[in-house]
Amino acid sequence: MKLRSWGVSDIGRRRGHNEDYFLIDEGLCLAIVADGMGGLDRGDIASRRACEVIRAHVMEHQDVLDEFRAEQTLQTREKVLAMLDAGVQTACGEIFAIAEQQGSRGMGTTLDILLLCDGIGFIGHVGDSRIYLIRAGQVHQLTEDHSLVQEKVRQGLLTREEARTARRRNVITRAVGVLPNVKVDTLAFEVDADDYFLLCSDGLHQYFPDEELQEAVVKTAAEEVAQSLVEVANERGGSDNITTVFLHVVTSIPREFWDKSTVKMETLSKMPLFRYLNYRELVAVSSIADFRNVASGTVLFKEGEEGDELFLLLSGRVSIIKNNVVMVTLEGGDHFGEMALLDQPRR
Repeated sequence: MKLRSWGVSDIGRRRGHNEDYFLIDEGLCLAIVADGMGGLDRGDIASRRACEVIRAHVMEHQDVLDEFRAEQTLQTREKVLAMLDAGVQTACGEIFAIAEQQGSRGMGTTLDILLLCDGIGFIGHVGDSRIYLIRAGQVHQLTEDHSLVQEKVRQGLLTREEARTARRRNVITRAVGVLPNVKVDTLAFEVDADDYFLLCSDGLHQYFPDEELQEAVVKTAAEEVAQSLVEVANERGGSDNITTVFLHVVTSIPREFWDKSTVKMETLSKMPLFRYLNYRELVAVSSIADFRNVASGTVLFKEGEEGDELFLLLSGRVSIIKNNVVMVTLEGGDHFGEMALLDQPRR
């Protein structure tokens, strides 16, 4: 897996200096966007330092990535996510210490990290910068803003449309460096061949409703997307610093190798059990789902056995049998075994 990448950071039209910072390391398959805060000579220090610390942390922990490459399991995925979390905590502590030394209360930064490894994407997210996935011509937001307005959206007090123009929409509830540590949202997900990713600060996404962003990205040549989006944001006001990183996943592996992610996402989205999940939530579910090919006649489990798995049937048929009587036969799209997972330990 390799990356093609393009990045632009612009001061915007109303700010006196740029507190945003981005970092791309194609060799590590790593991209980071940070939006600093704290005023002159503080926010820019926080954003730059956060990016530098994360890259150094990833480089120092290649053993974690090597273990993941050797054997992809849920456990090795969690180790990679824990490694990213630890890197953010290191950056958080360093920035907090710098602020204490300089007497710069409120110094901090948002932070969005995307690390790709062996067909899996790993995200670390703090604040209101964003990471988008562009797959098959559709744009999907993979992060959720840590802001007062987004909290009201979650509570049903504001619609997404109202949130775009709400007062105090730029007030964030989490940042790296304001306190000695911070809660980090992490996510692991399968990457498809020919996926694109957009990482950006709020200086960009505040000017683009999802449908406009999709049209702008899909209809623009990859090498021109980052610059084009920044120019539009400036035309629409440029009220903040604007940073955009655009990435294209390049692989020589045959496309059929990558079909599992698409199949799982399509299956999950059609199942009644998951009908109310958004794309980001479906990605989280998909990331803990494993494929299993089962020979005809195989017994998957028996009544009374301990169980901790929910089964989603992609194709074929499964019969539930009790006292040698077929109670029901399930087909592709059905699910079973959920009660042992949700309510009780035994089948």
